[in-house]
Amino acid sequence: MQRLGAIHRLRPLILAGVLFIAATPASAATSHAKIWTALGNDLGCGVAIHPPGKPPTQVVCSDRTIPPPPHGVGYGDPGFVFLGAHGHPILARTTQDSFE
Repeated sequence: MQRLGAIHRLRPLILAGVLFIAATPASAATSHAKIWTALGNDLGCGVAIHPPGKPPTQVVCSDRTIPPPPHGVGYGDPGFVFLGAHGHPILARTTQDSFE
């Protein structure tokens, strides 16, 4: 739960990164992957899938120490958390298909 608290405190920084990525014009030499790491490369984050033509509203982060959601919620691998500008972090089971 300590790791989840750190993620909760990092939420403004992570969301600022998403807004920066969305506002930065891409060049031909730049990767289009919107994935980064934090907390000494222990936490991997990326822009969550969102409807085409709409701005991103969530990021999804993964780490082996993030607890799984309650039993029976979702499918896929545990260790993911969705973060938005408002509300609480949402623990999830997911796959790489959740990243943009």
